[in-house]
Amino acid sequence: MIYKSEEGHTMFRRIYDEALDKLDLNPESRQVSTRFGETHVLVFGPEDAPPLVMLHGGNTVSAETHAWYIPLAKQYRVYAPDLIGHPGRSAQVQLSTKDLSYGYWASDDVRSLRLGPVPFMGTSYGGSIVLCTAAADPEVLSKAILVMSGSIAMASNLSMASKVIWPYMSYRLFGGRKRLERFLRRIMDEPSETNIDVMAAVFKYLKMNDLIPLLTDEQIACCDVPTLVFAAEHDIFFPGRKVLERVNRVFPQVVGAELLANSRHYPSPEQKAFINRRIHEFLQE
Repeated sequence: MIYKSEEGHTMFRRIYDEALDKLDLNPESRQVSTRFGETHVLVFGPEDAPPLVMLHGGNTVSAETHAWYIPLAKQYRVYAPDLIGHPGRSAQVQLSTKDLSYGYWASDDVRSLRLGPVPFMGTSYGGSIVLCTAAADPEVLSKAILVMSGSIAMASNLSMASKVIWPYMSYRLFGGRKRLERFLRRIMDEPSETNIDVMAAVFKYLKMNDLIPLLTDEQIACCDVPTLVFAAEHDIFFPGRKVLERVNRVFPQVVGAELLANSRHYPSPEQKAFINRRIHEFLQE
């Protein structure tokens, strides 16, 4: 089980349902089989619209990420798997991050859904999985969209220790809502009550997944489809300028590489509006 207790499992089921209800997407719920276990897939958007696979951020409920892309949900038929081994309704099996297991899992999902080559969009952890999928089974992708993606460039160990690991340990040791809010303000401008409640549950109840490490130049070269990348200038996990330097150097087909000025890991409402517009343009090209 990915939760530290049955209480945590129950808590995350409630958070998942409440966060999804707030989006008012009226999603269809599907179960598909993969070699690693069952995957729960949310399907929403107009039935006759072009398909888009959407992979959410890790170690949180999927609705936190889906909330960024409400405009796209009105223009595309979105297939949004709950990441396996993360909070949600997919199998509680944490896959290895030392190989391409997450890529094979995503490929199995798409093939089970009979989607064929389809645009993939991944945010944060989901971006890492898009890249793993391209390396594992490139035939399932037609385009790639990476938003604050992992596995391209990372913050230094010293920066991660001071900005991520210590605040996490401090909250685990001493608690306190103020500590949690201070940490969240490192990754977003204005944390909502939902953001705070979800992160408190993550720290208390979840056996968190490791980040998927940097992919090699050879693995990234497998993402040989039109690719659009967004990176945040002040991202404490994946610093934007480092990300785009590597994107422009090693990705085979970069259509756009957008640096979100003054942005943290979670973009502002204005930046989300820009991201949605730019993705729609890219998908229409």
